This record gives sequence, structure tokens and C-alpha cells, in this order.
Amino acid sequence: MSSAEAQTASSSARLSVRMRLILGAALVTILATSGGVLIGHATADSDTEGCVAIRTAEEEQGREAERFAKDDEHDQEDYVLSLRTQRYIVLQNPNCFTAKDRAEAKAILDKWDFFEG
Repeated sequence: MSSAEAQTASSSARLSVRMRLILGAALVTILATSGGVLIGHATADSDTEGCVAIRTAEEEQGREAERFAKDDEHDQEDYVLSLRTQRYIVLQNPNCFTAKDRAEAKAILDKWDFFEG
């Protein structure tokens, strides 16, 4: 085997090792990223302590709006402000509410904006 053939074989082997390292690193990166995403979705539980407090605040805001609707001391603006606040709580905490809850809150706010505007 000539020295040129030996150099070509050595160069091919290095390229092969280099390509394997690059492909291996790319594979590890992809697996780590997708694993992180999957773990994040699995652990993003809407029953976490923070979400419980947020949902409680949203429910309390709804009860306040109901009280304002029945109370002569509060006018229509207090009632609407309380309802709007309740809807904003839903929109600003997407990890704590379902897509349906967020869509309904957004639709209600858009409707009110349309009629007020």
C-alpha cells in the first residue's frame, strides 16, 4: 500500500469518526430537546398550587360580579369591571385554564369591546 493510499484511508477514517460524532451530537440534542418538551407538557399540571390559587381568585371574582349584580350599592360598571377582570385572569394564566376556557374568555371580552367601542 502506497503512502497516498494510506493517507486517503486514514483521512476517510477520520471523516467517518468526525461524522459519527457530529451525528451523535445532533441526535443527543434532538432527543434532549424533545424529551424536555414532553416532560414539560407532562409536568405542566393545571392542579399545581399556583394554579389552584389562580383558579380560586377567578372564581371569587365571578362571585363578586354576582354580588354586584344583585347589590343596589354597585352600578353596572362595577359589575362589568368585575366580569372583565374574571376573564382577564383566565387569559393571563394559560397554564391554569383549558383552551376552551381561554377561547370563551377572549370571545366575551371581544364582544364587550365591540359593543363598547
